[in-house]
Amino acid sequence: MSTQAELSEFEVNGAIPSRIVSPTSVAELQECLHTLHSEGAAAIPWAGATRMSVGNAPTEYDVAIDLSGMPSQFEHVPGDMTVVCDANVNVGELEAALNSANQRLPFRIPHASRATIGGSVASNAGGRLRPRFGGIRDWVVGMSVVSPDGVQTKSGGRVVKNVQGFELHRLHTGAFGTLGVISSVAFKLVPLPRAAANAAMWFSDRESATQATLLIAGSGYELDSARLYSGNAAVSTIRDMSQDGGYETFGDDSTGNYLLFVKLAGSPASVRSQIEAVRNESGTLPTLGFVEINDGDDEIWDYLDSSVFNGELVVSFSGMHSDAARLMRRLERLLMQSGHAHTANMALDGGYGTLQMSIDTLNGGDAPTLLQGLTNAARACDCTYLIERCPPYVKHEVDVFGIDASLETIMRRTKRQYDDKSILNRGRFAFGI
Repeated sequence: MSTQAELSEFEVNGAIPSRIVSPTSVAELQECLHTLHSEGAAAIPWAGATRMSVGNAPTEYDVAIDLSGMPSQFEHVPGDMTVVCDANVNVGELEAALNSANQRLPFRIPHASRATIGGSVASNAGGRLRPRFGGIRDWVVGMSVVSPDGVQTKSGGRVVKNVQGFELHRLHTGAFGTLGVISSVAFKLVPLPRAAANAAMWFSDRESATQATLLIAGSGYELDSARLYSGNAAVSTIRDMSQDGGYETFGDDSTGNYLLFVKLAGSPASVRSQIEAVRNESGTLPTLGFVEINDGDDEIWDYLDSSVFNGELVVSFSGMHSDAARLMRRLERLLMQSGHAHTANMALDGGYGTLQMSIDTLNGGDAPTLLQGLTNAARACDCTYLIERCPPYVKHEVDVFGIDASLETIMRRTKRQYDDKSILNRGRFAFGI
């Protein structure tokens, strides 16, 4: 029997389960789900918990499925450039093992040291490699899933050439665990770059910064990442770079409010050539400063990314690059009017059209009004949105998934087909599914 303290560790938006089940094998997970299905109990799966904040408030929550004791093994086949791993595999540990073989996952997600493969795939977690490689869904070649009634199903294959039939793994990627519990995933891999280097340039105004971002992203460089940051983290990073010296100044001063940070990859000679080209190109732009940073442990990237993935409010937007840049302008105006500009941070992915925004602290009870303004701005700029984190009381005022209403019918039909008793994550997906 679990104590109240133990149950509280599995709280979701103020809801606490009445019991915890902890399977340690796929067979036990199947048995657990079969039992829950027969009972009609509402359950929420837990693993790394790095993205448990994403989702609407559950309408019912009886059982927490603790997956931390599940198998966490992986099989890496370097010659095929694939890896098959249990869903409970830690993303950071897997990445380190692949790097030792000069290969890597084609995605980089936040909180990799705590995140699991299953949770990252289920939530279609994004990251700064999207401009080059796209999303996680594009790299999954196979998957095993335990259905809400306890039946294990498989789709795809273990290697790329064996993939056949319906790609049901694409359906489960981004379904947030509402259609089944992922038990294993097979990925295509990419080679680790032979060399890499970072370049940073900063600007005083958003218009110049967004134009430079689009220009750099479309210039044919071998970009691993290209992000335009604004907010406190960007300003403090610019100041640190300026104080450290070794930068080139193109304006009257070295301060700025917008930081364009890019990572170039390739052969050593190619990286050197690309860095010089970017340096020369930055001199033709309204840039305040430029600095080259040798590739290391990604400390600066991680610091900047943490600023937009942590906060009391975190929202992701997606659209065409020009629309996302236009949305960035509207959000800045809205944040200024609402008094939140001083605690907000944003990151625009160059050439990809994703915009991440966070606010460290919300002002009292005006969060619903602010969120309404943010979602209206997204629609006006033809962008979709996902509210990744917000106070629980706000989730009773807004659907955190900005999915077009025309998709509601087909999504409800899909839920009924795969989870007829709504066992998994009841009420947490779009439209309260």
